[in-house]
Amino acid sequence: KGILGTAIYRVFDLTVGMTGLSEEEAIKYGYNVVATTDKRANKPEYMGGRPIIIKAVAEKETGRLLGAQMIGYEGVDRRLDVMAAAITFNAKAEDLMHLDLAYAPPYSTPRDPLYYTGVKLKAKMN
Repeated sequence: KGILGTAIYRVFDLTVGMTGLSEEEAIKYGYNVVATTDKRANKPEYMGGRPIIIKAVAEKETGRLLGAQMIGYEGVDRRLDVMAAAITFNAKAEDLMHLDLAYAPPYSTPRDPLYYTGVKLKAKMN
């Protein structure tokens, strides 16, 4: 199936990660893409939630996920792994809205930030 070039780094207090193609790379390789950037709390504010920013890229005609980049204080690692698996198995943007991801207030919001990424990508496809 190939490799995605998934990478994760610590930059001071922030975690930065990427997997698959960036928007620029996807365009360079001839894909017609939609991309979205979304900022959400990684968990509820009353549990110390902090922002995580997710940029995701999908093929416009099919919705197939092509890549993602993220930055945040907590939770980047697990969300990056979810995106890497989704891309590997040819998931579509809409599939992010149907994932049954672990939820408990110390770890996430009831609807994970990846859910909203899927919603925004799907909206841009129409």
